[in-house]
Amino acid sequence: MSHPPVAFLGFDAAELELVREGVDGGWLPTVERFVTDGRCVLLEPVPSQAHNTAWMSMTTGTDVGDHQVLCDRQLEPGTYRLVDVPAGAGRRPPFWRYLSDAGVPSTIASVYGAALLDSFRGTQVLGWGSADPQWGKFGKVAIDPPEMQGWLRRAAGGRPELSYVEQAPRTPAECRRYRDRLLRSVRAQELTLRALLERTDWRFFFGSFGEAHQAGHLLWHLEDRSHPLHDPSASEDLRDSLRAVYRAVDSSLGRIVETLPRDCRTFLVTPHGMGPNWVDDPAGTVLAAGGWLRRLPSGAGPGRRGRALGTAWSVARRLVPTRVRIAARMRLPRDRLLAGLAFADVDWSATRAFAVPSDFTSSVRVNLAGREPHGIVRPGADYDRLLDELGRAFLGLRLGGSGRPAVSAAVRFDRLLGRPVDGPLPDLLVVWANTGERIRGLRSEELGAVELPFRDPRTGQHRQTGFIVGMGPGIARSSSRRLDGPVAGLLDVAPTALALLGVDRPATLPGRPIPAFCDELPATSAGRPDPGRQPGRAGTR
Repeated sequence: MSHPPVAFLGFDAAELELVREGVDGGWLPTVERFVTDGRCVLLEPVPSQAHNTAWMSMTTGTDVGDHQVLCDRQLEPGTYRLVDVPAGAGRRPPFWRYLSDAGVPSTIASVYGAALLDSFRGTQVLGWGSADPQWGKFGKVAIDPPEMQGWLRRAAGGRPELSYVEQAPRTPAECRRYRDRLLRSVRAQELTLRALLERTDWRFFFGSFGEAHQAGHLLWHLEDRSHPLHDPSASEDLRDSLRAVYRAVDSSLGRIVETLPRDCRTFLVTPHGMGPNWVDDPAGTVLAAGGWLRRLPSGAGPGRRGRALGTAWSVARRLVPTRVRIAARMRLPRDRLLAGLAFADVDWSATRAFAVPSDFTSSVRVNLAGREPHGIVRPGADYDRLLDELGRAFLGLRLGGSGRPAVSAAVRFDRLLGRPVDGPLPDLLVVWANTGERIRGLRSEELGAVELPFRDPRTGQHRQTGFIVGMGPGIARSSSRRLDGPVAGLLDVAPTALALLGVDRPATLPGRPIPAFCDELPATSAGRPDPGRQPGRAGTR
């Protein structure tokens, strides 16, 4: 049986409420076309509530306990070192691995955090038009087959300008320059994706725009009137910057859709949205306030080394131009510069728990005997008591100002996984309540008042709800003209793509095909054994 081609188009971090405004107001006509000609499904977060894993979880079809990539910097198991996590480090491959193994040719371009796969049937363009930490943050690009790089650069008029920004724009002139840079990037990415659609062999295509993601992080305050950095007296064109980026992506998507085959099933997708940035991971401060994390006294050897490293790094940031720092860091892995800073002054002989990197959630790791180099918490009853104690303490936190609950959930990973925590995963994941106000202070009966610095330069941060809208043969039109609909899980996206192309779902994928898109398809056998193929080693080829 022949299956029509399938195209996924990423509108990364497009905020649901803002997109709804654009559809209702007529200034996002391409999204409006998807909504009126197809069906919309909202995407709820993964069961672990590790919201910052949205892209990795969606593309692998597995939760963080399975793919094991929580952040772009993670604890190296068996050490107290924080190391960079390259693309391809996850334990599960993206779902197009299974398409390739089934003989379905695919073209993959600029998908956040995607791994470079070996022996892949199709085309891979990674780190191009992307600012994700695993690839584009420091300019790395992988193109397979490599001989495509020359014509792709010519077709796009050069590589899209979307890349990591060392310092967030703040002045009107800086914000305007950054917005214009993003608008140029959208156009170049459109040319990239159109060239790949026209010149590569594919039955599955996944190309993504990352500009709304970066604009949301750095320009959110221009849009959000309630943001503390919002300037109501700024010019209208400046306050319109975020919407200008959305409109540009929408226009480019419209031209791309016109180039697709008539029988193509086309999907617009983002695994998460965007909103105001309200939390700058306070877990370390909370753990220290409660005595679970102990630091060495002033003047102690490792502490002195940590302070010296920190001072040197701060001075370098002030004195060395941004472009020089980035060039140096491209040649010198971040773990060699920063691994000694995070825990340099921790007294491991008295520390029972510590925080590891996360983003808009907090990850707490127990200093467990037998697992950590200097673990002091014994497995079993001591471990259970400590995690219960930590869970109660975090759930008891209130905002220093309003007194509202600051934490919505404290997830014990051993209970979530049904096994001891392994790899770099946290023992406790703290999900901060989206209160709509920045968390600058916390208080509780147990800890008293805890003052928190807010150093994160991003004015926008991700919201949990994403969406997928599909149109084409076999996808019935919705009776609603609003960007709304039934709810599915992020882990259901991968099985949906496989089902649409007639490829059996491996037993390792817990999700199910989304009925709104697959209810007219013939049933396929699900749960076949995983072929065990893993992503190839990430790197420039």
